[in-house]
Amino acid sequence: MSDSRTSFSKIARESKTSVSTIRNRFNQLKDKGIITGEIMDIDPTVLGYKSPAIIMIKTISSATSNILAQLKDLTGFLSVVKGFGRKNVICFVATRDTDELNNLVEIIRNISGVLDVKTNLIIRSTRLSYPENIQFVE
Repeated sequence: MSDSRTSFSKIARESKTSVSTIRNRFNQLKDKGIITGEIMDIDPTVLGYKSPAIIMIKTISSATSNILAQLKDLTGFLSVVKGFGRKNVICFVATRDTDELNNLVEIIRNISGVLDVKTNLIIRSTRLSYPENIQFVE
């Protein structure tokens, strides 16, 4: 999980098993949907997006699908999560500065069916995409 580009040969050496065992295990995990792909992790701040934030949106339940469709058309979104709770849509965004973030929030506030919007500016984050503390039990 720490480096998706690690070769099967290296993993086999480190785990003292064969490359075919690693390849078979990888394919099994992929077939079960545990491994969904191999990705390239990009740091938006290096590309000039210096104001990452979390935008939490409370919506009218019947309008949520329409709101999600409209959010897809906006730039700066890294991830959008639909859930339950006080805020039922959570967005992770990357903007170049706080002015761009404020403009994005105002656009969201004006979408029909949005009841409330809260924003948290991200000061520092740790890599949570691939938590190494997950225990796999079969």
